[in-house]
Amino acid sequence: MSFPFDELSIFYRSQGIAVDDFRCSYSDACVGAARALGKKLHQGSEAHVATLYGTPFRIVVVSLSEVNGASRLSNREEMERGLCDSVVWPDLNPHMKGTLEILEGILGPNINGRDVFKHFALTRAAKCALVGSADKPPGTCFWNCKQFVIPELDVLEPDLVISQGREARWALEVGKEPLPDQLIDGLVKRTRVSLGSAEQMLKGILKEYFAVLRLSQKTAIWLNLVHPSDRFGRWALMQRLRLPPLLGWFARNLVADFSSLQIA
Repeated sequence: MSFPFDELSIFYRSQGIAVDDFRCSYSDACVGAARALGKKLHQGSEAHVATLYGTPFRIVVVSLSEVNGASRLSNREEMERGLCDSVVWPDLNPHMKGTLEILEGILGPNINGRDVFKHFALTRAAKCALVGSADKPPGTCFWNCKQFVIPELDVLEPDLVISQGREARWALEVGKEPLPDQLIDGLVKRTRVSLGSAEQMLKGILKEYFAVLRLSQKTAIWLNLVHPSDRFGRWALMQRLRLPPLLGWFARNLVADFSSLQIA
């Protein structure tokens, strides 16, 4: 898949949310909400689309917000180099460590380590970030940005959407549909688990974490996760239960099975 630079740039400018041409109609409300916290906002956040996005299929991570900054489409080579090169960026932050873990589960064993960061796109549910703080911006910012998330995904045309955190789910829930039983039953059968209670557990995991996401022009598989920097220890619990590799295997196979189901 070719990099949708022009289409994304046109979208950001048409909506007034381009970093270098920021004129969002909700700006005053969001700035006011940040001011109530004694904070200012970095305005604008454009997607990071890695060089091998679309290989082997299109994976988009929808996270919360930037960390004390704003990103541009044109920064993609610099960001990819930092993510993939431990010399440039020796220590990944908790968010990117968790993102690495789930991407490895999806793309492994053929693609692993930091090379997985060459195969995804990353966008943010809030298009502004707090100045001088790693905290997420006020809920007002996420609520006002809901209208931008699905159209941005329409441009990226994902096969798999991974949401990270509660606010990243808000804009996606309008397009949520349950996984077809045919997909669930077929995937559980492929695990060769024969114990009834174990089968039910796997079906429960699939229904808890996965759904079909209906976009404007296509449908995708949706993997709904807590944020890797979750302050209540929920991501750490998932790690202890070895859920990220299992969810990654489920995601990879669901994308393939769902594509076959649609073709049929």
